[in-house]
Amino acid sequence: MGDNPNNAENPQPKGQNLDCNNGIAILHSNSAMLDITSTTDNNENNKTSDKSSYTTIEKQPNTNEPDTTEERIERGQWGNRIEFFLAVVGFSIGVGNVFRFPYVCYKNGGGAFLIPYFIALACCGMPLMFLELAWGQFSSEGPITAWSVCPLFSGIGVCACTMTAIVILYYNVIMCYSVYYMFASLTFGEVPWSHCGEITPTIWTNDIQKGQQICVEPRNDEVKIWSNVSYITPATSYLVNDVLDLSSGLWDFGHIQWKLALALAFIWVVTFLCVVKGIKSTGKVVYFTATFPYFILFILFIRGITLEGAMVGIRKYLTPDFAKLSDLNVWADAFQQVFYSMGPGWGGLLTFASFNDFNHNIQKDAILVTMVSAFTSFFGGFVVFSILGFLSYSYNSPIENIASTGITVAFETYPAALAQMPFAQFWSFIFFFMIIILGLDSEFGMLEALICAVVDSYPNRLHKYKMHITAVVSMLFFLTGLIFVTQGGMFLVTIIDTYFAIFGLLIVCFTESVVFAYMYGYNKFSMDIAEMLGKPPSRYFQAMWCVVTPSLIVFILVSLFLKSGGSTQMAYQGRVFPEYTSMLGLGMGFCVVLIVPAVGLVKLALNKWDWRPLLKPTSDWGPKSRRVRIPDTAAKLSESAVKLQLNAETNDC
Repeated sequence: MGDNPNNAENPQPKGQNLDCNNGIAILHSNSAMLDITSTTDNNENNKTSDKSSYTTIEKQPNTNEPDTTEERIERGQWGNRIEFFLAVVGFSIGVGNVFRFPYVCYKNGGGAFLIPYFIALACCGMPLMFLELAWGQFSSEGPITAWSVCPLFSGIGVCACTMTAIVILYYNVIMCYSVYYMFASLTFGEVPWSHCGEITPTIWTNDIQKGQQICVEPRNDEVKIWSNVSYITPATSYLVNDVLDLSSGLWDFGHIQWKLALALAFIWVVTFLCVVKGIKSTGKVVYFTATFPYFILFILFIRGITLEGAMVGIRKYLTPDFAKLSDLNVWADAFQQVFYSMGPGWGGLLTFASFNDFNHNIQKDAILVTMVSAFTSFFGGFVVFSILGFLSYSYNSPIENIASTGITVAFETYPAALAQMPFAQFWSFIFFFMIIILGLDSEFGMLEALICAVVDSYPNRLHKYKMHITAVVSMLFFLTGLIFVTQGGMFLVTIIDTYFAIFGLLIVCFTESVVFAYMYGYNKFSMDIAEMLGKPPSRYFQAMWCVVTPSLIVFILVSLFLKSGGSTQMAYQGRVFPEYTSMLGLGMGFCVVLIVPAVGLVKLALNKWDWRPLLKPTSDWGPKSRRVRIPDTAAKLSESAVKLQLNAETNDC
């Protein structure tokens, strides 16, 4: 074709050639040619440790296509690696480490229980933590949108968020009890639970009826002069009659305890202020909330071991009973404890990791956090059982009758011992302050996971309203949580704490392992990790994800169902739960799990029942620095092609 004078007026960009062939203009680049297919299948064929092998598209002026780099900056990033590490430590280590592990350890063989517990950490806790941290860091997404790795199972993300929302409701209620007790400790006289209340019968009451709860103070040995009655401490009497004003039983909710409602409002205001700016505020708060509890634990430990009877309690805690290792229930309890004390499956670990630098070494963090969690649980046993030994001495009662777990040890057993100490106000204040701090750390992760799940679903529209969304969510949680501060609210708290969470949590973690091991493929996932860390994970982690971890989760589920079918009937402070309570709790968890197949069916229907594409990663899967939105990119390329074709026709190509 002849030269065109217009070519001088319209010079072509340097490094690009306009090829006019049959009226179609194609833009060539000296570096690489854009291939939409290769971009779409980047997780299938093109994933290597060399980042330059991925095609990127520069943002053009005057276009609506979002800049992925700007999105990443706007979404937020940890100020430094210490903030992330402390946030994960705070989220993973909570009330379950300090108040659940010691009792579970004591009940299941003392020092011998450490064997199955450490095995459970190595086979479930650490592999699942590493999986979720790597998943979140690689995808830079929240717990729902991160399931672009396998859209058919995106219902798992919705299920995890639903469970998290329900647990947040009752978790903050437990902290509101602590707030109430903490302020009640600020008195110039004795703490309010030092003596039996006027409305509770005592051993000095003349008219004792069968089945009553009798309040006993530690001032003589006449604690067994009545039969067919149960004996409680002044601390238990204070909780049941003054704080809770407990109703007759489940479904008898009574009225709202407004003093607890105010404490609940207080804890929600504190929570909101700590997470209002996302990780920008959380990252600063965790310097205090993740470290200060250890300072308080150490103080309580020093005080505990100086009390009379403390060594008896510690010996009970540590004395091994190796015969119990032959009981499968002991092993099941060990693996369940790992899920309570490590935090996989809730979405918090994944969410926190999504704000990481792409090359942060999350494998090292997973190992360190696991070690810190194990140490905290073990050390917490010394703090708890030194006090239980003292209480056993004070009431002249064996530890077997005093040892308890969860809410009971936090608000009945421990306060009863603190009330007998000099300066009980000080010890009570720092104890309940520690519970609040431990709870807040876990609350940050769960609430951030929920907020990110919403915002990341529509980032361009909702990100600028993240603060407003956080405020609305906090208010809704407070209003819904009022049912738990009624006279019968403690019964709901007990059911959820005992049965609800663990079933759905195990399903979520099992599905995560199976998806990354077999559907997405552990080889691909290992390549993703190698791209971030410079080397793939060891064969140990791959073996855990593929075989060991999912198999052990199935074992825990089976043992859980066998236990739920037992004849043991729950009771709380003389109020017996209905026989169907255990099935009710597990049924609640099962209903939440039904979200998974429901979302899967919707996905299948929208995809005309073609399931194969739904098992493959979408175009949104992968690091945001190289992510390309295929429909918008294709539209942009089509528009550019039309313009180039018109140019070509004008130039008589």
